Amino acid sequence: MAEEPPADPDPMILPLGTAIVAMSDAHVPQIALLELTVFTDPWPASAFREEVARGARGGYSRVLVESGAVRAYSVAWFVADEGHLANLATDPVHRGRGFARAVLRDLLAEARRRGTANVWLEVRTGNAVAIRLYQAHGFRAAGIRKGYYQKEREDALVMVLPLEAEGDRGGNGQHGGGIGAEGKE
Repeated sequence: MAEEPPADPDPMILPLGTAIVAMSDAHVPQIALLELTVFTDPWPASAFREEVARGARGGYSRVLVESGAVRAYSVAWFVADEGHLANLATDPVHRGRGFARAVLRDLLAEARRRGTANVWLEVRTGNAVAIRLYQAHGFRAAGIRKGYYQKEREDALVMVLPLEAEGDRGGNGQHGGGIGAEGKE
């Protein structure tokens, strides 16, 4: 059985006017602009349109919107009983407000709902903020992918969070929060 991470002392309550919703074609232009702002090797807008088209068939793409503007987003994939966080970003102007953490909590709740055994991700070895946040929420290092981020010639730290199915734990289904970090994971 996986070791339970510590309880989150700061449960996420989104401000009024803020919601986490399914990614739609209407969000893609804002997401594409954020990708260009946040990443040196951004996903093209077409990749996000493909995720929208994929819908719930193996994917889970969400945006956190505040007053109609995209503040954070994530893309995850589910295959069999495994989940993979493919992309997560927060608008740099709005970092530090817990938005990435909220989007990831939403993802982890969905992973549990689907009966996912593990959620995997890659994070830049130089992204100390993201690594600390993932570790604080139960993710652990599982390996290194050398040269994974080719443009920057940076390695990726592979991390995993073992999950238990929602019904197997009892309790409220919370697993000590979620992950939240700025940057592609």
